[in-house]
Amino acid sequence: MAISIDSVYKEVLNVISNESLEENIKPLNTPIAPKVRHRDHITPNEFNLFAERAQLDIFENTLHDYKQAILTGDMENAELVKEKLSPFITEAADVNKSTGVVSSSPYWIIKVYDVGNSVYYEEVDIDYFNKVKAFASAKAFFPSSSPKHHIYYRKDTSTVVFHPAPEANPDADIVTSPSSPKWGSATNVNTGTVTYSSGATVDFSLHKSERGTLVNKILELAGISMMNAPLSEMTLRNESTNVEDKIQ
Repeated sequence: MAISIDSVYKEVLNVISNESLEENIKPLNTPIAPKVRHRDHITPNEFNLFAERAQLDIFENTLHDYKQAILTGDMENAELVKEKLSPFITEAADVNKSTGVVSSSPYWIIKVYDVGNSVYYEEVDIDYFNKVKAFASAKAFFPSSSPKHHIYYRKDTSTVVFHPAPEANPDADIVTSPSSPKWGSATNVNTGTVTYSSGATVDFSLHKSERGTLVNKILELAGISMMNAPLSEMTLRNESTNVEDKIQ
């Protein structure tokens, strides 16, 4: 289920407004310091920029954690992180056996396989790939029709190179990039008032468990943009607490 961008925007505005109010409430006999004025709001355009950056940061960090768990063989953690990536995972995307092009514009390829022919491809680097291919060409007895293992390397983001050539179009499980979120708005031409427009809105694609981190990241970016150090510091503390709660 997507995260409502309207609810996140309202929460962000509420936190900024309350933080600004608290900053201006001083106990009696408090020494008067030079007042630094901060804005108590962000515009829809600013919010949309922060929202896109925050979502992409969370997505890339989650994907990095998944890759690391796979590389280190920590399959239990890999499955937990994979659940957070579930909104971006497409299973059985078609792979052209001749060109190696993977459909659905992958951001990252998880695995490639051909269930019909009981073939599961191993990803290798290009040096190893070339060595195996050269060895196969040099040895007449090498079982080219039924090799020990089928391999591929990534030529680019959406193209792979196989050895040996596949008998049929393989499938691939892939991670696709998130669509850009947008808080849709409409402006009244007579009053200049900006209101929410659901028809022009694109919600966040992130897993629902990332909502707290999402709000904190947007607030951090807003604090930096508004040159409001207390707001940035508060959100960093909140995110630290959020991470600790997830670990426990």
